[in-house]
Amino acid sequence: GSPGPIWSAAPRTIDVVNETAHIGKTMLTNPPTDPDSADSRPDLDAVFQALAHPVRREILEVLRTGDLTVGELARPFSQSRPAISQHLDVLEGVGLVRRIPSGRTNVCRLVPAPLRAADDWLAGYAQYWTEAFDRLERQLVDTPHDPKECES
Repeated sequence: GSPGPIWSAAPRTIDVVNETAHIGKTMLTNPPTDPDSADSRPDLDAVFQALAHPVRREILEVLRTGDLTVGELARPFSQSRPAISQHLDVLEGVGLVRRIPSGRTNVCRLVPAPLRAADDWLAGYAQYWTEAFDRLERQLVDTPHDPKECES
């Protein structure tokens, strides 16, 4: 199994060998590269934590349109390029973004596979709400009501 959480006092440390990103006191783990492996599921908590920040969600939205350099990606944001780079570190740490060296710059690419685990988890709740509304609808249809009560 994977080692327990390692707390880092450093503001940002990337340990590429173990595919772990430490952002402040937060440990994020990259999923293994084999998408068919049983161990390839990304850490659901880390994915949701990465998605918790609105700038990171917006970065993913922008990358849905295609690959961009870090500079191109940072341009529409009011945050500095180093701040955007830190957000990219978090997204890369959970496997949602891959930076590909291209000359003197890096091209960022969306890797949506880790979102599948979040979508699978949320799908159970979508099913729950669908069934709950179906039960409510049946109850409303099956419950006799007096039209005079609705006129008040």
